[in-house]
Amino acid sequence: MSGWAYYAYRTPSSGWILSGIGVSAIAVIVLAIKWTFHPSSSPDAIYHLVQMLALYCFFQGSQQLSDRQFGNNQFGSRWIKDTDG
Repeated sequence: MSGWAYYAYRTPSSGWILSGIGVSAIAVIVLAIKWTFHPSSSPDAIYHLVQMLALYCFFQGSQQLSDRQFGNNQFGSRWIKDTDG
């Protein structure tokens, strides 16, 4: 749904949430290939570092979520930004 909201309405929260999903996928890949950048580091530690970035993206997306009002037009309902503040 975030992908559709970003494509159709360009909501600011959707970009952050999609980024969080992408970074989480990168974290899973790091864990699956057991990648480390130093002999004393473990793949679990690298996974958790990357996953922290994903959680930050999810957090930023959640901070920008807002309720939308729906308006009717001839093509169906579309979101209308709240201009009352």
